[in-house]
Amino acid sequence: MRFDDRPGGGRIMLFGTEIHGRGTGNWDALDDIILTPKGLVSPTAEADARPPAPAPPPSPAPDGREIVTITRRTAPDPRRDDPVHELLRHLDVDNDTPGKITAAVARIRTLLETDLHPDDANRLRFALARCQRRMEEHTRRRQNVMQQLRQKPTVGLYHLAVELMRDDPDISQEERDLIDALAARMERLHAERHAEEERKRQEAEQERREGWRRQEARRAETARRASEEERAERAAVAEQAAIEQARQARAEKVKALALAVRGALKKAARENRLTTWSELRDKIGLRQLGHLDREDKLALLALVEADTAPGEPLWSALLVQDGDSAGLSLYRDICRLLGRPLPVDAPALADQLHTEHHRLHHPW
Repeated sequence: MRFDDRPGGGRIMLFGTEIHGRGTGNWDALDDIILTPKGLVSPTAEADARPPAPAPPPSPAPDGREIVTITRRTAPDPRRDDPVHELLRHLDVDNDTPGKITAAVARIRTLLETDLHPDDANRLRFALARCQRRMEEHTRRRQNVMQQLRQKPTVGLYHLAVELMRDDPDISQEERDLIDALAARMERLHAERHAEEERKRQEAEQERREGWRRQEARRAETARRASEEERAERAAVAEQAAIEQARQARAEKVKALALAVRGALKKAARENRLTTWSELRDKIGLRQLGHLDREDKLALLALVEADTAPGEPLWSALLVQDGDSAGLSLYRDICRLLGRPLPVDAPALADQLHTEHHRLHHPW
């Protein structure tokens, strides 16, 4: 690569290819260079015709020796053959079982009796001290748990003691006998606790099922009541509709009679007398009055009193005579239907009727 002066000022970068034995022939500008997977190539450069260098001949082996290719499998590993390194590499003082640590202590003491490098001996002594402290702590903890187990045995202490005695070569026969004696008792306590837990689980399951049944029963009862209320409401609506329909039918039935009955009652008032239903039938000449039942008569009187102003006496009072219980009952019903107040006791009601008769006979 070189830089040449550009006509008119400035410099231009040129690229060339050097050929063995001939130097650089052609120089190309950057715009003429082609980028290929093999790199930057000049289209005007000549190929290098130099043949590839031959492979060097194999070197002869020295007398009495053999050349061996070194691989990872054949290469020796000094650290793998080092017993101190192997021992410490597999030793986990904090997590190994007491049996493994005891075996490691014996191996360390054996190695310390051999001819070791001072550094290896120091490393083994340090590991030995750690192992001894670990075993002393483990022994103290085991003895403490065993003492508590003798005083107040529990399932938790029993299982902890069994765990501490696992793979421990320093267990005494007295400790083994204590664990063996408590084994049956702990099994019984464990079975009783398991049975108690199972009983509580079954009770909880039974309570859950009972709660679900009660909830379903309440839901069914609520649905039943809602259905009954709905049926009762529909029945009440239907009954009210039937009553209204019957009332309208009665009103239509007696509508044509209302004007004549009202006129007959006014005439009776002018003549200062009372009247009866049979007399109205005879005087008006309407035979339909003889076929009216009590509800028909009540509907007819309601039409007769439709134009009676509040506070004015009812024309229906002229149909009530002394000793006429049916007429008195009908008068009570028409007053109740029209919202007219009535005395409760019979003497007061009789006085009100006499007053009504007098007002109707003497309107002035």
